[in-house]
Amino acid sequence: MSLVHSLFGSVSASGSAATGGWAYFFGNGSITGWGRGDNIDKMDSGTDTLTTLSSVMATGRYQASGNGNAGVAAYCNCGDTGSGNSNSTEKISFTSDSISTLGSTNPGGSYYGGGNGTNQGVKAYYMGGNKYPITATVFDMPFATETWGTLSNSLTYSPLNFPTSSDNGVAAYAAGTYTGSMTNVDKMPFATETPASLSDSLSQGGGYMAGGYGQYGVTGSVFINSYSNQYEFNISFTTDAVTDGTWSITNRKYAVGCSISDTAGYISGGTSFGGGAATWTNTIQKNVFPAMTNSVLSATLSEANLSATSATNELALA
Repeated sequence: MSLVHSLFGSVSASGSAATGGWAYFFGNGSITGWGRGDNIDKMDSGTDTLTTLSSVMATGRYQASGNGNAGVAAYCNCGDTGSGNSNSTEKISFTSDSISTLGSTNPGGSYYGGGNGTNQGVKAYYMGGNKYPITATVFDMPFATETWGTLSNSLTYSPLNFPTSSDNGVAAYAAGTYTGSMTNVDKMPFATETPASLSDSLSQGGGYMAGGYGQYGVTGSVFINSYSNQYEFNISFTTDAVTDGTWSITNRKYAVGCSISDTAGYISGGTSFGGGAATWTNTIQKNVFPAMTNSVLSATLSEANLSATSATNELALA
């Protein structure tokens, strides 16, 4: 939910390694009138300019989950289509910006509000979410086969509408949940694919789907919203300590997050505290790494929305 979770992360490029990349904003969740948007917007991180692709999603999805595999493709998984939940995955090719639907679907059925994890070049993960009831199951998709499976190990709790963050090659993190104001933070090492609860937790639970991302090898960042407050947290990838963050993000319920490895994190869409459809936004906020300085870009999404999806193509990893 995305969110990314959406893909989240940062690495430090060395030598002449390419840096930056492109952010993709897609699925577009709910748009004015509570419909489902299908536009795909692409942003160059070097110029912060945005274009809308001629390709569109086959199915607009609310509270879908997104993964990005650098140099290859972005994936949009599950979500609420407006006429029911989906178990399908759409793929945006990074080489052609074209879109297709995978032959493999989520083996657990149709979900919305799940989180993601991404191990670049290896696997995408779909964690938790709602299939009535809410689940703790973790599904995995090797990028080499693009075939979804079910892990034998589940999260330690059942989260819905929650932020996630991934430390590439190391672990994925699931933080909090909309339901029950739980403050759990689960870590799933990619080597074992066995989630466990951290000894540290969020200082505030509940809220509404927001977003997260991370600087690979350094820090994961997640945020949640209530009707009147926003809460931001940092997860140390080296110590697994959880601390309160101060990123100065403009209040955005149901926004989503993604990041480009050595560049910045992006927060898109959403609505203000207590706001309805009239306050849905098309803005994109940017937090530059490593200082996390915040700004609102002049470029805007083609559709104001909430609970859309995003992912990134990272040159440093491609």
